[in-house]
Amino acid sequence: MNAKLQLELKFVLTAFIVSLFYEIIQSHLYNFYVIDPVVGNSLFKGIIFITLRIFLDIFVLLVNFNIIARARKNILWFQKIEIRDMTLFTLLGVVYVQYNEVINVYFLHTWGYQKFMPLVPVFKIGLTPFIQWVILAPLVLLMYRDWFHADPAAEY
Repeated sequence: MNAKLQLELKFVLTAFIVSLFYEIIQSHLYNFYVIDPVVGNSLFKGIIFITLRIFLDIFVLLVNFNIIARARKNILWFQKIEIRDMTLFTLLGVVYVQYNEVINVYFLHTWGYQKFMPLVPVFKIGLTPFIQWVILAPLVLLMYRDWFHADPAAEY
């Protein structure tokens, strides 16, 4: 397996661990609508919803990671994270979550918020998905940097 793929798989593993934990914790703040209208808000439907959200989270995190790697022309950029990289990584996540939540909650009605989901006043999206991309996305990056050290001699 090539070294770049190994790095990305390790990043996916880190993102999976954090996303799984967080999606399960925040899932009670959502209503699930579209997956299967016959089943309603069943446990099965919740598991499908959480699983899809985890894979989407991982995909977006990986895209953001690679955008910065291409901009820096260095796949190992995460080993010495600069403030501009962390800001861009976080900002890309915030732009994504704003778009994703608005489209799915207010236009497509794929999911909705429970009454007790706090909303971010300016963005009108749920607080927990906003926190996920403002706090947890950078945390994934820092955990990844600290858990996995790339071999500087490997070809990426």
